[in-house]
Amino acid sequence: MPVKIVKDNVGALVAAVKKMTGREVLVGIPAVNAAREEATGEYGAFNNASIGFVSEFGSPAGNVPARPHLVPGIRAAADKIAQAFKTMGQQVLSGQEFKKGQPGISVIDAGLTKAGIAAVSAVQKVILAGIPPGLAESTLKARARRNAGRGVRITKGAIAELAYRRAHPDAGASITSTTPLVDTSQYIHAITYVLADKRRTTPGVDIRPDVVEPGKTSDVTGPGINTVETASR
Repeated sequence: MPVKIVKDNVGALVAAVKKMTGREVLVGIPAVNAAREEATGEYGAFNNASIGFVSEFGSPAGNVPARPHLVPGIRAAADKIAQAFKTMGQQVLSGQEFKKGQPGISVIDAGLTKAGIAAVSAVQKVILAGIPPGLAESTLKARARRNAGRGVRITKGAIAELAYRRAHPDAGASITSTTPLVDTSQYIHAITYVLADKRRTTPGVDIRPDVVEPGKTSDVTGPGINTVETASR
């Protein structure tokens, strides 16, 4: 009677699953992207992360309305994120450790990276589509003054919006000529994702201040797609 030798891969599978559930992708503004080129603009000396946190949730004390974009953007990318996680899970469960033809890249980090790219793209799309309410008249005048003579699009948009409001006083604010959260564009270009190790298992979307440099390991926590402390502009 022939002897059939069966290899026990349970231990390796458990280890792979543990490794997969121990990694996460964070979307928002990492510490390395928080600084701004100049302490000017609509929020003065605030850095990108602080500006984003205020913009995401609003500040009644500072008369700043909420313009959510990180959480809505991530939710808008839910299907693409889920597909990236599904593919990653299937690869891990099949015993695949690295991407085919790319032995230095694990399928876990590759899957999280794909999810992160989808989330960042969706957040930027939400911002560029324009988030109500429209900018206050004082903000529009400040944009026009700050960029006067430079011929930049932001200035032209602010002037056009002010003219529109003068001509149509009952029409209300518009977000077509001037896009909230986009002034110098430093913020929207600062939005990125970070792969990190995690320690806790509570699900949900987090806004966290303890951010790290892209590609570095962090002890920030929370599974799945999370949001590190946000930013704007």
